[in-house]
Amino acid sequence: MTVSSGNEMFDVEDLDWTQLLDEYDYARPQRGELRDGVVMQIEDNGVLVSIGTKREGVIPQQDLRQMGDEYLSTLKVGAPIQVYVQDPENKEGDLVLSLTMVQVAKDWEEAGRLQGEGGIIQGQVIGYNKGGLLVQFNRIRGFVPASQVAQLHGRTASEERQQALQRMVGQTIPLKVIEVDRERNRLVLSERSATQEWRKAQKHRL
Repeated sequence: MTVSSGNEMFDVEDLDWTQLLDEYDYARPQRGELRDGVVMQIEDNGVLVSIGTKREGVIPQQDLRQMGDEYLSTLKVGAPIQVYVQDPENKEGDLVLSLTMVQVAKDWEEAGRLQGEGGIIQGQVIGYNKGGLLVQFNRIRGFVPASQVAQLHGRTASEERQQALQRMVGQTIPLKVIEVDRERNRLVLSERSATQEWRKAQKHRL
């Protein structure tokens, strides 16, 4: 069958339908998106998920293992599932999806919400360096600059400051989110601001 487009004539049978589908796949996934999907197949090396595109995506086994046995036992063919687009097309041409990154993405959203609302959270100190404290916020690692540590001040000697930071490892401290930059994987928190706000709240209660 021959059809015309403007002044050009071409045979429908000569069209590359795969290419056309790619060009007009308006639901083409983008890296970093959260997509709702359906579990299509559970295999030893991963789980196949349909997210509304012409290709099914795959959740690799190494990603699944991080979710734990309890969660994996709930995965069933036909069940709805939310996934994160890890790679729209890897070297093998696969659409790679992730479950663990769904949780991480939600943690970033939660951090942004807390920054906007000014909420106070409790975070565990998991390490330190010359610049400050490393803290765990759900699945995200955050940073508390030394200037934002309540017990330190500008005149604290370098050696004394490092000793104070080291002693805080393992402690759970109040924190406020002061900067969220997901693209740079940067989450900055302040113990000083959280402590000051807590003290103000206590004064108002008296």
